[in-house]
Amino acid sequence: MPQILENWFARPSVGSEGFRLTLEVAGQVKPFELFLTPTEAKVLASFLCAANGDAA
Repeated sequence: MPQILENWFARPSVGSEGFRLTLEVAGQVKPFELFLTPTEAKVLASFLCAANGDAA
């Protein structure tokens, strides 16, 4: 069964080039935190736009 994403936040990472992505998942006490480089963030954004039928 897929987990349900309740909320997410993306913000610039302090002290390094990149972004911190926080995912709040239903049933999880602690959120998942990921560090994305600018290139990884662009790939993720392109994937999400394509999945939603939006132009990147």
